[in-house]
Amino acid sequence: MKVLAIVAHPDDEVLGCGGTLARHVDEGDEVYVCIGTRPSVEDYGREMVERKREEVMRVHGFLGVRKTFFAGLPTKKLDVTPHEEIISKISAAIGDLEPDIIYTHHRGDVNLDHRRLFEAIMVIFRPKPGRKNPTIYSFEVPSSTEWGIISQDTAFIPNYFVDISGYLEQKKKALAMYETEVKSFPHPRSPEAVEYYARKWGAGVGLEAAEPFSLLRKVRGV
Repeated sequence: MKVLAIVAHPDDEVLGCGGTLARHVDEGDEVYVCIGTRPSVEDYGREMVERKREEVMRVHGFLGVRKTFFAGLPTKKLDVTPHEEIISKISAAIGDLEPDIIYTHHRGDVNLDHRRLFEAIMVIFRPKPGRKNPTIYSFEVPSSTEWGIISQDTAFIPNYFVDISGYLEQKKKALAMYETEVKSFPHPRSPEAVEYYARKWGAGVGLEAAEPFSLLRKVRGV
């Protein structure tokens, strides 16, 4: 089975579904990740841009990701990037990969990059006759999902949970490897907070630790 996580920024994939991706790898699935945006040299400096890319490859090697795709869209600027350009670059980055499962952002996140990427993905993978229709899940990203405006229309309401009890430590270590992104507790983007989130969701469904998802679309064919 081919699994694809499509995220706006490095560390989103770990925060949102790092334990689940590690479990997919352990179960023999092919795991791929597409990073939607890139930091600009003008804003971050060449050394930091290179360091961030090195972190991505180190983390993905640790998790067992088969291949990492980079779409190269401008970070923190997807709200002013044409919708068609986002669709085009994400599509070009993943090429002819036909995933069975897609994990991506929640549409109600406070981060605009997350929301614009979500909208593009729902267009790219809209159901079409004669092609594989992947199952699509959205996830929460601590420091983005819970910081959004919580309303009936935008709330993250999970209905699918993955047991990551055996992968929680791997998830925490992966996040810590993102040295330019990880924060100190009690920031939500810290290894300690990640564990608390996983324990909380797990306790709600009778597990030691879990990652929550919202099932957006699942098509059972003939």
